[in-house]
Amino acid sequence: MSNQELIDLVKSYEAKKKYGLVWESDHSKEILVQDPHQYFPILTENISKRIFENPVQNNHFLIEGENYHALSVLQYTHSNSVDVIYIDPPYNTGNKDFKYNDSFVQKEDSYRHSKWLNFISKRLRLSKSLLKNDGIIFISVDDNEIAQLRLLCDDIFGETNFLACFIWEKKRKASNLDATVRGITEYILAYGRSQARSIVHPLDIVEDDKPYPFYNSGNGRGVLEFPPGLTFSSLEDGIYSPAEYKAKRTLVKLLDKVTIENSINKKSFKLEGEWRYSQKWLDNAILKNEEIVFKGTDFKPYWINRDPNRSKKMKTLLNYENYQIGTNEDGNEELFTLVGENDFSFPKPTSLIKALISATTNSKDKCVVLDFFAGSGTTGDAVLQLNLEDRGNRQFILVTNNEEEICTAITFPRLQKLLKSSKGNMNYFSVDFLNKSLNSDEMKIRLMDNCVDLLCFKEGIFNEIEISNDNYKIYQNMDRLLGIYNSFDYSDLHKFKNQLDKLDGKKKVYIFTFDNEGLNPNDLLNWNDIEIESIPQKILEVIGEINAY
Repeated sequence: MSNQELIDLVKSYEAKKKYGLVWESDHSKEILVQDPHQYFPILTENISKRIFENPVQNNHFLIEGENYHALSVLQYTHSNSVDVIYIDPPYNTGNKDFKYNDSFVQKEDSYRHSKWLNFISKRLRLSKSLLKNDGIIFISVDDNEIAQLRLLCDDIFGETNFLACFIWEKKRKASNLDATVRGITEYILAYGRSQARSIVHPLDIVEDDKPYPFYNSGNGRGVLEFPPGLTFSSLEDGIYSPAEYKAKRTLVKLLDKVTIENSINKKSFKLEGEWRYSQKWLDNAILKNEEIVFKGTDFKPYWINRDPNRSKKMKTLLNYENYQIGTNEDGNEELFTLVGENDFSFPKPTSLIKALISATTNSKDKCVVLDFFAGSGTTGDAVLQLNLEDRGNRQFILVTNNEEEICTAITFPRLQKLLKSSKGNMNYFSVDFLNKSLNSDEMKIRLMDNCVDLLCFKEGIFNEIEISNDNYKIYQNMDRLLGIYNSFDYSDLHKFKNQLDKLDGKKKVYIFTFDNEGLNPNDLLNWNDIEIESIPQKILEVIGEINAY
């Protein structure tokens, strides 16, 4: 090595972080099928797969394509707009589940973890900028990469923005195929865009200040008092581990014998939640004079409240026992019911995704849910089920490739069937590409000719009005209007403005210009109450910068 090479090598080592995750990124770079140096990603809608059943509901979106390119496009269309991200990336077990640079990564590969980290890190960095300030990302992972992923997410999202590591019971019993320890659990990491604003409603919570009223009766026994008007809810309410379920059954038998009424107004009510107790306390519980009495004063039961309106007074028990919220077996049964025989491996159950989405504080009518490892479409299924249950208007954006026709043969048919029955809407997009040009104006023209679907997707407006012509198009969705003037011939600009003036609603307009500085104000006199944005310079800047690596 030359002196300069040695100096550069020393500097590179000195520049590396002293603490954190380091991997061999130079020896295992990801090679995308469509080289970002040569191709510019856009979106094209497949009109034949458009589903429109309800004019007052949000449109959901399914994007077919490589998720890195789709995330690049979303930087322009949905920056800081997503409430919840759930992803179930490949687990990198070495058992043909993670394909990198067109070949499966083997367990013996010395760069196995580096390849996975290269793959996931770029996508997570892009996803962060899509989240709202109070947005949350949930990531499923197993033992193979949990340690690496935790350090990576600390680096990308910030260690202080870590919210929880949930343990999920993925199957009811261990498999004989497990080589050594037979595991039945996986993990879900939860991170917020900003800890101060990202809130997860506790899946299991306990009051911060004190347990439920408990006192020493003075005769050596502890007495648990019930609030006036309490009637105990059924055993099936709540989520329990097998041990809790057995103990719960015993406790319910005791409580069923107790009748407690409000002595003043004689009204009863159902208190959502469950009692938190130790088996030792349960063994010492005695029913006496319509009170649950137990020996000793150190066995203190806690009331676990599941009311989201009280979340500020609660704290999340992050190390709570395994959550039994559906299993992979349940996911397989759901998928078989909707699409029949298929070769899809280990789909997550909708109940799991529903629980995660419900745990966030986002409005049911304005919540955007993104899954860019959508696979069989479980996240979309979960969103649609939640909307039916609480009459919400959540919106999903799903991204999946079409390897082995998964998108066209499994994901789309599943969602199509669900949307038809639930009267919902969905647009089907494909990631397409434009050849890059060294000539700036030529590249702008190429993008101008191919940006209409992209802008409709960005605004969520797709119903074209017949008054459109070759130089401009106008779309409408209830009280919202989208105008696109995609021509460098401005002869119809005045006509375009007159057509917009005839229409009522909130108006957003995109107008093509070669000028990087934007539109000439003299061309836009008296364009009142219309939000105007020039294209395509901003599109080139946002997506182009990402695809320049």
